[in-house]
Amino acid sequence: MIGEWNWHIPALDAILVSLFIAGLILAAWSVFFNRRFLKWCVACFAAWVAVMVAYAGLEVHRHPMAFGVPAGAQPQGSSQELIPDATLVSQFRSHRGDFETLASKAVADSQLVGAGHDPLLMRFDVFVRDTPQKSRMLPDEDVLRTGRSEYRKLLDRVGAPAISRLQDGSAVRFVVMTRGRVRKGFLYTTKAPTRLYKRLDGLEMGRYFYPGYRSLAPRWYIFVEPRL
Repeated sequence: MIGEWNWHIPALDAILVSLFIAGLILAAWSVFFNRRFLKWCVACFAAWVAVMVAYAGLEVHRHPMAFGVPAGAQPQGSSQELIPDATLVSQFRSHRGDFETLASKAVADSQLVGAGHDPLLMRFDVFVRDTPQKSRMLPDEDVLRTGRSEYRKLLDRVGAPAISRLQDGSAVRFVVMTRGRVRKGFLYTTKAPTRLYKRLDGLEMGRYFYPGYRSLAPRWYIFVEPRL
């Protein structure tokens, strides 16, 4: 994989699942042995649900480009197969000029973290990095003032929901579809990736699934990768 693309937090997931299991055990114990703790268990379960909802909302709100779903595509968790290579190849060829413009604009935008449609809040968000460790979402007025509203126009034109930029500017990624723990889309990079394949369709079905890339043009690739 080129750089660090995933903002998901597996450790936090494990903690939340563990708390949920512990709550179920305590609830069962209170029902059969000590009903005085039942109300306490119910309150803990409600708090756990609230934390899960807030966590999910924070993940999507902070990084909508990681969850973007284009028009006509199915959201995460659906049974629909990933978008085929042939569709992405056709999409790239039909909008090559706009893809090049987007990549050039993103590489030159040294503060850009990413920009994309938020499918939950039904809005377009732009994230910038003030320091190497700190990023923030731009207010709508700043998006317009800095000219970054152009990202939305270009993304809509090429049919991609979001764009994200590697911090050193060496790569720009367009997630076109996310299904479960798998993502597929376009990658612009100045550093040739490893694991090149002639065809990516079905690669995610393998027993050991690693990121894979298919060359489209100089510096352009289709990618498929697990979302860790």
